[in-house]
Amino acid sequence: MLLSDVRVTFGDSSEKDIVQKAYGLGPYIVGGFAGSVRLGFQLLESLGQLLVVPPGVTEPGAYEPVEVVQHWQATAADVFAKTDKVEQAAHSHILLVGISHEIDPKTAQIPNAVHRPRAFIIKMMSPFFEPIITRRPQ
Repeated sequence: MLLSDVRVTFGDSSEKDIVQKAYGLGPYIVGGFAGSVRLGFQLLESLGQLLVVPPGVTEPGAYEPVEVVQHWQATAADVFAKTDKVEQAAHSHILLVGISHEIDPKTAQIPNAVHRPRAFIIKMMSPFFEPIITRRPQ
């Protein structure tokens, strides 16, 4: 689960609670943003396009979150570089939560253990969107 605020600060420093900032992007991956609203939507849209499930797939498997962000990082940096300077000045932070299909190796070797998929929390920040990857604590 990923929670976010809904507050937007405008150029005149006024604030309103008006924007949802967290979305399901693909099977077992959710994402949210902080910073520029316009840029945040552009970034999540580009990532969502990468995670589109092909037509005819009735039970999509999990995407590997670490592989997804490694593949998407250059695209995110490119989206940021192509936006105007006003949006760039507001920065952009992306937070992703993803569930891997891989079993946690700590429990894989334990007989009769409950084997859980691995959860990842990944933070990416403008301008380069280098992934900062954190595993869910056990």
